[in-house]
Amino acid sequence: MKKIDILQYISSWNIDPWKLSAIIELGIIAILIRKILSKKKADEFYVDKQVLDSKHEEIDMDNVIESMFNAPILYDKLKKKIHPDRFPNDLEKNKIASELATQLNQFKNDQKKLNEIKAIAIEKLDLTF
Repeated sequence: MKKIDILQYISSWNIDPWKLSAIIELGIIAILIRKILSKKKADEFYVDKQVLDSKHEEIDMDNVIESMFNAPILYDKLKKKIHPDRFPNDLEKNKIASELATQLNQFKNDQKKLNEIKAIAIEKLDLTF
């Protein structure tokens, strides 16, 4: 069996090498576009599933409106009072403050949850506001 050089084999097609490279690049671009579009479809499905799931949940509009205006203010106050560095000598309070700080970051736009965190902080960390 003869070994044929790839370049000689391609040149036997009578195709300009520039055209061949353009065709290969076009194929690569088509593959990439197809992957991107399939990923977008998967993301859209995920968002649609979240929307459908949220339609079955009851929305507390009072909390939504309250959170829009008051949550950032309460979050800032709690962030300063609950910081674990304020309790360097008391390990138990430091641990509680760390847990509350984690929750605080998770629910920083939810007024109802922030009020619950504030109540826990008042009770367990002996804080006043």
